[in-house]
Parts: sequence; structure tokens; C-alpha cells
Amino acid sequence: MGESANITSVEAIDNFQVVLRTQRDRAAEVLDTYKRELHRVVQWFENEVPLVWKQELRRRYDKMSQARAEYETCKMRTVAGQRSSCIDEKKRYDRAKRRLQEGERKIEEVKTWRRKYAEESEECRGRLGKFQEVLDHDLEKSLALLERTVQSLENYLGRTISSSDADSSNSGKEE
Repeated sequence: MGESANITSVEAIDNFQVVLRTQRDRAAEVLDTYKRELHRVVQWFENEVPLVWKQELRRRYDKMSQARAEYETCKMRTVAGQRSSCIDEKKRYDRAKRRLQEGERKIEEVKTWRRKYAEESEECRGRLGKFQEVLDHDLEKSLALLERTVQSLENYLGRTISSSDADSSNSGKEE
């Protein structure tokens, strides 16, 4: 039972505590940034992307309508008693129709991806919440334990850690 502790550096524990607090603060900043970015992307998916594709779909519909009108006009036209072949107009109309269909598929894909991203971001928020809990509770308990350990060791070694005690011991040395 007569064993004694071989304490060589209480300051090392105190320094570790300072580093741990710094890393906790950095992790909290990163966590906040990540949460903001998640929210920003959700807002982008819910507000901006559908609006962009609705506008694009409207533009593609207008182009398809214009191409169809040009094709219909061409089909009615006769030159020297012959009807025009309207090959170029038909190609433009078919291309515009395909682009319109592609735009409609894109809108459906955006809806699908928006749902998937919302599900994934909720899962991620849950994980981030667990990490936040580690920062807020578990790490705080560890830091408090380190603080108590430093105080106990300082008391064991017959030193004090408060700045007022350090000032009074320094002023006593100066006299």
C-alpha cells in the first residue's frame, strides 16, 4: 500500500486538456458548417432546382411549338405545284420534341433525387446529432475529469493551480 505516484508533469495533462478543448471547438465549428451546408443543399433541391427545370421545360415547350408550327407551315407550302419535303423542319420538330420529353424526365429525376437527398440528409442529421452529443456531453465529462485530475495532482504535490495563489507565491519570492 505504500506506493507513491511518480508524477513528472502535471503540465502535460493540463496542456492535453487545452488541446482537447481546442479540438472540441474546431469540431463544433466543422459540425455547424456541415449542418448549414446540408440545409443549403436541401433548400437548393427544394426551391431552386425545380424552378430552373420548370423554366427550362417551358422554354423547351415553346421551341417545340415553334418547330411544330414551322413544320406544319412547310407541309402546306407548295412550290411549282409540288409539296416541299420539309425534311429539315421535321428533324427540328423531332429534336425539339425529344428535348421536351427529356426535360419532363429531368423534372421527374429531380423529384426522385430531392426525396432521396432528403432521406439521406435526415439520416446524416441523426449521425451529426450523435456526434454533437459526444461533443456536448461525453467530451465535457472527460474535460471535467481531466480538470479534477489536475487539481488532485496539484494538491497531492502541494501546489496550487489558481493564478492568485501563483501571484502570491511569486510575490513572496521577490521579497
